[in-house]
Amino acid sequence: MNDHAIKRIYIHITAVLLLLGLSPNIANAVPVSVLDTGTPVGADFPAAILSSSASGTFQYLGSAFSTSQTLVIDSMEGYLKEFNGTMTYAITGEDVSGLPDETNILFSEDLALSEFGRDWYGPSGLGWNLPAGDYWFVLLPHDGFRTSMPYGAPNPATTASSHFISGGWRFNSSNDHPGFRITGLDISVPEPVTTGLLLFGAGGLCVRRRPAH
Repeated sequence: MNDHAIKRIYIHITAVLLLLGLSPNIANAVPVSVLDTGTPVGADFPAAILSSSASGTFQYLGSAFSTSQTLVIDSMEGYLKEFNGTMTYAITGEDVSGLPDETNILFSEDLALSEFGRDWYGPSGLGWNLPAGDYWFVLLPHDGFRTSMPYGAPNPATTASSHFISGGWRFNSSNDHPGFRITGLDISVPEPVTTGLLLFGAGGLCVRRRPAH
């Protein structure tokens, strides 16, 4: 087999290993906290989330968060009390003002809820591959849904709301501090395929053209 054939085989195998190596390795992923305001300890009613086409009223809430590396988003939760209906848990990009951009919803998950106790509620097992950047976690109630978010989170995040009076998103200036929580998986841990790729690449450096006879 001549040198050109060996190099072609090397290139093809390297390409296959690289493609495999780019796939998120969930089995070796490390759980990380992406956003955690802590559990609110205040009253039950200040931050309402609602949507009613009958009355023409609505209010949405969101929390800003950032990631410095690509993560797989596993779960998103809000600290809620007394609700019945369906709500969308979504991740959006930012608009030019740094507020949630509902025209740029990157991921979303609808969740049917019916509870009366105050606790953390939200979808899990999401598997959303989120690059490093600045984002918003927004709660978007469906028609007829209403809940409250108790205030007093010990590690408050930057929050924003959109309601029928303002007609769009704006930063919250109150001290309600509702609870938001996101967990993710760090997929940057080396995996066997990636290690094999590195070793194979190192071996490729040893390929030399044989002297002609």
